[in-house]
Amino acid sequence: MLNHQLILTDSEGRLRCTLDEPTEFNGGTPTKDGLLCVIDIEGVYFVNGLGYGPEGRVTYEQLVNPEPGFAGPTGRVRASTGGVPMFWLYGLPMDANGQLCITLGDIPPPDTRAFSSAFSAAFD
Repeated sequence: MLNHQLILTDSEGRLRCTLDEPTEFNGGTPTKDGLLCVIDIEGVYFVNGLGYGPEGRVTYEQLVNPEPGFAGPTGRVRASTGGVPMFWLYGLPMDANGQLCITLGDIPPPDTRAFSSAFSAAFD
C-alpha cells in the first residue's frame, strides 16, 4: 500500500515507470529516482500474489484487449499505458477495467501548485 508520494506521477495521475533495475526499495516497492521499476516478463518471485523479476522489478503485462482485473494468472500486473485513472486502490491509480495506470518515460509537467510557484518565483 502506498500512503505517500513514493512514486512520481504524470499530469493524468499515472505512475511513472522505468525498465531500469531498482536502486532502492521502500516497503518492498522497487524504485529508481522516484520511478517504479517494472519489467515485461512472467514473475520469478512472488509476494502476496504479485510477481517480481530477478532484479526485483515488478512484472507487468500490457494487453491490447484486456480482461477486467488487476493481475493475470502469471502474477503480472495488468497495466494500461493509455488509461486514465478512475479510482485508486491502496493508493494505486486504476483505470475503468481495474488495471494499473502507468506511463513509461514521460516527463512530468512543471509543478504549478501555489506553494511551488511562489517558492520558485522567489529565486527569479
